[in-house]
Amino acid sequence: MKRILKILFKTAIVLLLLPLFVVFGLFIYMQYINPDAEAKMKEMTEFLEKSAGPGNGFGGEEGFGVLDSKLRSSKFFWIDEENVLFRTDFNANSRKDIQRNYVWNTKKDSIKALSVNGPVSCFFNSKLYHARSSEAKTLPNGTVRAQVYQSELRETDDKWLVESSQKIESIWDRPSEGYDLYWSDGCQPQFLEEPGIRSEIPSSAYRIRYISEWGWVLRLPRVAPAASTPAMPGVGLFDLDGDVYFGQRGQKIGALSPGIAADVTNLHVVYIGFLDKYLLANKLYDDPAKTKVFELLDRNGNFQRMDMLDDWPAYTGIALPTRKGVFWSGKDYRAETPSADDDGAFLRGSSGRIHKVIRGKAFQSALSVDGCSVAFFNPPEYGKDNGTLKALNVCNSKVDGEVLQDVDY
Repeated sequence: MKRILKILFKTAIVLLLLPLFVVFGLFIYMQYINPDAEAKMKEMTEFLEKSAGPGNGFGGEEGFGVLDSKLRSSKFFWIDEENVLFRTDFNANSRKDIQRNYVWNTKKDSIKALSVNGPVSCFFNSKLYHARSSEAKTLPNGTVRAQVYQSELRETDDKWLVESSQKIESIWDRPSEGYDLYWSDGCQPQFLEEPGIRSEIPSSAYRIRYISEWGWVLRLPRVAPAASTPAMPGVGLFDLDGDVYFGQRGQKIGALSPGIAADVTNLHVVYIGFLDKYLLANKLYDDPAKTKVFELLDRNGNFQRMDMLDDWPAYTGIALPTRKGVFWSGKDYRAETPSADDDGAFLRGSSGRIHKVIRGKAFQSALSVDGCSVAFFNPPEYGKDNGTLKALNVCNSKVDGEVLQDVDY
């Protein structure tokens, strides 16, 4: 009996002293073995406290539906109204033989592998444009040039497949031996003159943006013209009847909008499917001093300047007109002195009210054809975490329990 009591007494002493040993051990670990552990634990505690707070679970207002792919990707695009095709980011520690291409169904919130071993470029007119890593060639100047393919996509029970692949050289024939084929993320080739070739309108003398859905091009000057510079006859909107651009004049549809000419070197052209219009906008890089370009182009060649963000000094990337309002990200200028802690993505609806939908910036934002969903790369705390590919569905989102109203642009 005495032996049992001794054992129980020793056990009680150990249990009472155990918390002291744990605390002492953590002190030694954080003080001498891993001095950064305390800071990391503090950051994690702050993150969990913020995540557990009221709202939608992502630092945004309650009712805004955000999905998290939980994968890091800054290369992605919509292939239909609910599927996002993406490629996970590569770093120095990544193996080269791992699966990196996927399709994310944002309606079911499920992800399937895409069976293509190589970079994906873009998706247009129901076709995927991609490369095969095994066929990349190193040119004499040291640059690597990949063979680009056009393929169709097919979904199976457990993955997506590429089929009916064609080399783009077999689809678009160069107009003559004096031109070379260049490929871009715009899903359209450009044929530029080789050095020393002269033509009536040198294709390399302009910046070209395809208006692909309508068979047009937007021909821009190389640099933004000064206010006193005479109008350039070769710039503007031109109908090429769907042909690939290689310097031809085409039929002129209209002139440049004065607002667009203010920042031609940084102009992005995005088709907004649910409006059947093109957005022409520039990236402000959170610089309030930059001239803001934010206009819509219709099929008649008319430009419409959008004024919904005239009172917002700047943003990251470009703003997008969704079915329920304008989406953008960057500093929260509603704060008296905006800091990185206030960074977020926002939506301004039909009433003019601004809503914060997620914490942290939204990079490379892409809009679905129906105007309901925006995919974006989001690090909640820029510089402190890797971030993931996320998606916001504005059509399913609610404010005060009510579905958001459509915006008349």
